[in-house]
Amino acid sequence: MKKVLLLIPSNKKGFIRDVYYGCWHEKKFIDYSWPPIGLYQLYSILEKNFKTLVVDGSILNEQQAISKIRKFSPNIIILNIGTFTFKDDLIFLRKIKNNLKIKVIVCGEFATTSPKECLNEDCIDYAIKGEPEGAILDLVKNIENSEFLKKIDGVCFKEHINENSSFVENLDSIPFPKRSIPEAKNYKNPLAIENPFTTVLATRGCPYSCTFCTVP
Repeated sequence: MKKVLLLIPSNKKGFIRDVYYGCWHEKKFIDYSWPPIGLYQLYSILEKNFKTLVVDGSILNEQQAISKIRKFSPNIIILNIGTFTFKDDLIFLRKIKNNLKIKVIVCGEFATTSPKECLNEDCIDYAIKGEPEGAILDLVKNIENSEFLKKIDGVCFKEHINENSSFVENLDSIPFPKRSIPEAKNYKNPLAIENPFTTVLATRGCPYSCTFCTVP
């Protein structure tokens, strides 16, 4: 059975990743972290077919994260990659991948806007343009079949940049995120009335229309 790792790499600058898209920002005045709802949602899609694990490097130091990954020994790594953390994520991925035969899939804002730039890196094998939930199961199931992958909207690899993006027509078809209860105590938000706390994704994208944003 394939082992699939859903990853948030550790990064020294303390960037917090948006729960779904990629509004990434640095911790400044307060110390907080939130559950990776996007990865938990992918987990709920993949867990029935593959041995699946979420490793959140934002609540672990680098050595702790690497130790958990090596112990799990995945065949496939999936991560949400963003503009601000791209270089740091590459350094972390190379430490893990090294000479191991691990396939790396990236999704999120930077994979959608710049799939070629992602795939120019030796440690990235696939990029998903658009909503990863629409393509992830077929991609992981058929990861060795390049001809089949060319037919999946949003799936890009070094020999094929898809013109289309992955799009989920019916959001009700996506299962609820399967949250990691044991790790809930590690997330904190000074605005939460009580801890542990979690977050809920109420909309896909943002209801506002900022001209500088990728997901209005």
